[in-house]
Amino acid sequence: SQHLPAGFGVNPGICVRPHWLEQLGQTGAAYYVNNLETSPRMFPKFVTTHDQAAKLQSLRLARQVGLAIHTGFILGLGETKEDCEEIYRLIDQVEPDGVNLNFFYPAAGLMMAKELRRPETALVLQWVYQFRQRLSDIPIYLGAGRRRWLRELLPSAEQLVTGVYVKRFLNHEALPLVGDQ
Repeated sequence: SQHLPAGFGVNPGICVRPHWLEQLGQTGAAYYVNNLETSPRMFPKFVTTHDQAAKLQSLRLARQVGLAIHTGFILGLGETKEDCEEIYRLIDQVEPDGVNLNFFYPAAGLMMAKELRRPETALVLQWVYQFRQRLSDIPIYLGAGRRRWLRELLPSAEQLVTGVYVKRFLNHEALPLVGDQ
C-alpha cells in the first residue's frame, strides 16, 4: 500500500464502510475530513445529493476505526443565530480534532450566487471570533473565501485561528465572481 506524508488528511467524501476507513488509516492518513457544510435546517437547501446524516455517520465511523477527524462549515449562506447554534451542536456531537471555516464564494454561474449577499466584513470577523470562543480547544482553519469576506480584517482573523489553507482553495482564481464582471 502507498503511504501518505505524515500529518496528511484525506477528504474522500462520504464513506460508510469501516473496512475502507481502516485501510485509509493504514496508508498513514492522519485524519479524515468530511465537512458538515451548514446547519441541519439549511443543509437540504444547498445539498441535494445526500443528507447530513450520512456525513455524520462517516465521521463517527472514521473515529471508531481510530482516525482523527476534521469537519467544516460554509458560512455566508444566510444563516441565523439559531443556525449557528445548530452548527455548534453538530460540532459537539462529532467532537472533531479540527474545524475548517469556509466562506461562500459567489462564483458566476452558481445558482444561488445572486441570491446571497456577502455580510459586512465586521460580522464575518465576529463569526470567526465566536467560533474561537466556543471551540477554544479545537484547531480552527480558515478556508475558501476568506480573503474576499474578511478583506482588511483578515490579519485579525488569522490571529484567532490555528491556520489557513494555502494558495487559493478549489482553484477559485480562475472563476469570475458575481458582481466582479
